[in-house]
Amino acid sequence: MRNLKNPGLPDTLFLKFKKFCTDQKLLAQGDKILVALSGGADSVLLLHFLIKLKSLHALQLVAVHLNHQLRGEESVRDRDFCVELCNSLNVELIVKELPVKEYSTVHKISIEMAARDLRYQSLQNLLTELKYDKIATGHNLDDNAETVILNLIKGKGLTAVSGIPVKRDNLVRPLLSISKKEIVRYLEAINSGFVTDSSNFESIYQRNLIRNEIFPLFEKINPRAGEALFRFSEMMHSLPASIIPTEPVTSSQDGKILVIDLAAVKKSNEFNLYNELSIRFIELFSLNLKFENFYTLNELFEAQSGKKISLGNNLIAVRTRDNVLVSVKNEEFLPEIDFNPGDTVEFDNFRISCHFNETGDYNGCESKHVEYIDGDKVAGSLTVRPPKKGEWFLPVNGKGKRKVSDFFNDIKLEPSKKWSHPIVSSGDQIVWICGFRLDDRFKITNETKRIYKLEIETYG
Repeated sequence: MRNLKNPGLPDTLFLKFKKFCTDQKLLAQGDKILVALSGGADSVLLLHFLIKLKSLHALQLVAVHLNHQLRGEESVRDRDFCVELCNSLNVELIVKELPVKEYSTVHKISIEMAARDLRYQSLQNLLTELKYDKIATGHNLDDNAETVILNLIKGKGLTAVSGIPVKRDNLVRPLLSISKKEIVRYLEAINSGFVTDSSNFESIYQRNLIRNEIFPLFEKINPRAGEALFRFSEMMHSLPASIIPTEPVTSSQDGKILVIDLAAVKKSNEFNLYNELSIRFIELFSLNLKFENFYTLNELFEAQSGKKISLGNNLIAVRTRDNVLVSVKNEEFLPEIDFNPGDTVEFDNFRISCHFNETGDYNGCESKHVEYIDGDKVAGSLTVRPPKKGEWFLPVNGKGKRKVSDFFNDIKLEPSKKWSHPIVSSGDQIVWICGFRLDDRFKITNETKRIYKLEIETYG
């Protein structure tokens, strides 16, 4: 996708915005949306992006500018800018004057709180009056980070420390995953103007103090501090009103493998899961679990069986049918993975697939990477797994039983690969030592009615 005002600019930020709206289910087809438009960079970008989505979702948009009447000529400037912008974009604009000072005096609250109360009251009244569906505001990633830090410093409860919610009732915040720097850079790239509230630079206000002096120090420690705090917010918002503890994490008998039960994960929430995983990572691996690794694990929970990822610090995680297993690489645990005709599974650095031989023709093996077996002899699912010490099979064209370990010695397989090389089994019986030898019990005969084609390939 290309930006309309600058054909050479890939519209990656809009795609990020669009994906966020989809993932968070912020917009529905035919929504009527009030767009809070201050004239600042955030609200201007929000209006531009909603206009780009307008035809796709059949949206109806009305911009609303609320004049707090606090900054004299600058307030007039902001209002006039919004009028000109909406005229240029062919968007209806409603301007409301808010008596913030009077409201603050009558209710004996701060100017900031009075402005906030009147803003939301006015927007909600307009929503009812116009029979619109949603209010969209331009809160961004930095706003959320400031809120988390401010409430944390003030010692507020879990709800406050969780930051700004992406949506609440009919209020949505589609820019919450986008930073201020990204917003300004984008508007400059498309030559779009915006206004700046000069009071934002005055650190006498608590939020401005965090924005101008404290948060930049956080970014020196972690340049992506805003994203880290947003992930924290998402996790905190996932907490149910009443937390029901679950036990999705255990360890193997030798204590070196972390076993994450996928069925229990589905019943858990992100807060409990992250908390328990963090404890286990310290116990087993002496490592802190980073947010980025936690969300990578979350993606693995939905991946196909056999998928393997690196978590850094010499850790790997493997998806099995029922669990995700985390281990140190040099003590890697290789899972047993069930699969059926039509499936392809990943095992270590291999992909193993099984397909019906639809034509019924069979002229022997194409290569050592392919084997045809008698599907009638397969009981239930096939399984790909590492060999077990002491087990045996009946090599096709062999002389009876042969221990797997002896067979590996015969073919001179490297000792380091002996107990990690994949085999396919059916129940307790070996079907194929992948890439090397078929078991005689599963060879094709004149009575075979179903033929399965097995294939192995390396990757990575």
